[in-house]
Amino acid sequence: MQAYEVLRARIVSGALPEGSRLPSYPALARSFGVSSMTMRSALRRLAAEGLITIQVGVGTRIGSGARPAILIIEADDDASDALGRMLAAAGMPTVAASSESEAVQVLESDTRLLMAFLSIHFPTVDDGLRMFSLIAKRRPGMPVVAMVRGAVDYDLLHSLPEGPVLIASRPPQAGQLRRLLQMARLGSAIVAADAAEPQRLELSGPALIADTSAADRARSARMLELAGIATREIATGAEMLRALAREYVSLVLINPALPGAGPGVLAAAASAYPETLFILTIGEDDALPNADGLAVVLGKPFEAEALADALRLRRLRPG
Repeated sequence: MQAYEVLRARIVSGALPEGSRLPSYPALARSFGVSSMTMRSALRRLAAEGLITIQVGVGTRIGSGARPAILIIEADDDASDALGRMLAAAGMPTVAASSESEAVQVLESDTRLLMAFLSIHFPTVDDGLRMFSLIAKRRPGMPVVAMVRGAVDYDLLHSLPEGPVLIASRPPQAGQLRRLLQMARLGSAIVAADAAEPQRLELSGPALIADTSAADRARSARMLELAGIATREIATGAEMLRALAREYVSLVLINPALPGAGPGVLAAAASAYPETLFILTIGEDDALPNADGLAVVLGKPFEAEALADALRLRRLRPG
């Protein structure tokens, strides 16, 4: 991984906060195992993006341009302004796009983007779904929040190849917004850590696999166990609640058709265990519950790569 990419990931994730001072050129070059010329070139690129400032006799500091921003892709100006005010109150700068051309321009030029909020109706559903593809091509790995109006919108997202997808109401509720920002910031920190020192993500608690299909439970368990993650297979909502109460659980893969796991149960569990990542696994014949809160959605059957992307959406509690 190049020194530029590693430093950039650390800056954008907030690991290197605005105003903090970087070590000298020679010290940075030694830490990355590169020449001073290569290090200077990397820092010049970062300075050109506004991520750092270089002053002779003063040193190199993280600049104001390093503050991450949220892209709002919304055709309704009133809805866009309302979400912008909510994010501003949370201390997050925003960039708004009300057309596909504006969104593409921002995706190609703005280096600060942490995540995007995308209305499924942009202004039509076809436009919204096409934006998912455009974002995935131009900003692979950047979290996207699909703002939906109801169950019909959920059904459209279940088999989206650009998943996993974060789901929120339109506009997001305050609790949803807080958790979304937490997930995006921590997910970006994972990318920065992986870039600096590639390593397998170790979860400090087991994963629960809750599904009516024994075959699907076994398949998911094999994926997770190959990644070194301990699993527990469960077949009812009551078993899930008992497991959550008994020990810290890092991850829950749950099919909403599970007996005793209705929308109210899922919403209560997500609220009671905010440090657990809930992933809804939806089959073609399953209805996605309109539960309060937030979950990542994966269509069944899913591949190991999609599951790995979902895990990288947030940093799970360290042991």
